[in-house]
Amino acid sequence: MPYGYYDQGDVAEDPQDDRYNGGPTIFDRRGPGEPSRSSQSDSSDHYQAESAPVLQQPDPATAPDQPETVLVFKDGHQVEVENYAIVGNTLYDLTDGRRRKIPLSELDVEATTKQNGDRGIDFELPSGS
Repeated sequence: MPYGYYDQGDVAEDPQDDRYNGGPTIFDRRGPGEPSRSSQSDSSDHYQAESAPVLQQPDPATAPDQPETVLVFKDGHQVEVENYAIVGNTLYDLTDGRRRKIPLSELDVEATTKQNGDRGIDFELPSGS
């Protein structure tokens, strides 16, 4: 008995919309990239440019130097940090773009608060830490 045969070609190829640029990811620090110009008109670009305020970035050369925060550890050693964040029970040293985890349990919080207070720097733990 004859039967019909239908060739679908290479099934592994999945046709996708040429305008699809992929969705953003949570960890993409480079931004969305260059948007496709094929779907935008010049008039919409002009409108967006007029409606979006331009934020002036401070010149890093003229920004005053901030004093570094001193972290005093329970074993007595000290570390100076320029930028940090406290999340839960962890302090993240973000100086020079690095990310170093420091458990708050390793810090002598009382000595850290006192040393920074003597330098005119407020060092306070968030409530619940």
